Amino acid sequence: MISVDDHVVEPPDLWSDRLPSKWASSGPRVETLDDQQVWIFNHKQKPIAEQGARLFSREGLRDLLDIPSSFDDLRPGCYDPLERVKDMDAANVSASLCFPSFPRFAGQEFLECDDRALALDCVRIYNDWMIDEWCGAVPGG
Repeated sequence: MISVDDHVVEPPDLWSDRLPSKWASSGPRVETLDDQQVWIFNHKQKPIAEQGARLFSREGLRDLLDIPSSFDDLRPGCYDPLERVKDMDAANVSASLCFPSFPRFAGQEFLECDDRALALDCVRIYNDWMIDEWCGAVPGG
């Protein structure tokens, strides 16, 4: 089976570890506010996982309105490519098309960014991570 509508939850250090130091305070980052981990970027805060990712809690399927409050609430396969392959194997899924969570479909979060240079760096980092680390973790797998 091939899944054509999956979502990946970007790891919390995706941009903070890869952006040039000039973007350290303005790039996307995960912070804990009121006992909830949220993405902070471009004067906004968002839950760490929305979209289809909320279906993949540690306990299995959950209510669609039950948004995880931390990475500990998620199955590691939401943000760790090797764990995703284990989940796919358990579900008899041989391939999947993964859409972003934080950046939204087609990177809309970055399109709305006030700083176009920062936005471009964020898109490049996401694309490189998706190809080199997410897909590249299991070449030909």
